Amino acid sequence: MATTAATTKLSGLAFKELFSCFGADLPGPTLVVMAISNFFVPYWWVIFGTTGFGIWFFFYTWKRSEKMQATMDRLLLKLPIFGGVIRRATLARFARTLAAMFAAGITLVEALDAVAGASGNRVY
Repeated sequence: MATTAATTKLSGLAFKELFSCFGADLPGPTLVVMAISNFFVPYWWVIFGTTGFGIWFFFYTWKRSEKMQATMDRLLLKLPIFGGVIRRATLARFARTLAAMFAAGITLVEALDAVAGASGNRVY
């Protein structure tokens, strides 16, 4: 991160000097990037702290809230490529556990009660 900040700061200075030699103003997007860089350099610790706390809070809520777990499981199943893979893996886990219960001689009703949480997905 320090390397990126230093590179951005130095390249911003280089652009500023290059355009001032030509007597031209800096383009708008360059000015925006330089303003963002000027904000990030002194406040990098706030940005990292806020981002880290946000990620921690997201995973904390995901693991502790039933509603969040159901929502995330629903979203994971809707992912373009991985959704189908997750769906098949979940159903395979359910079927494998149900087959093991049947092989042990457990009745269907008892097996379904026991296997209900084995899929690892709140939707199924």
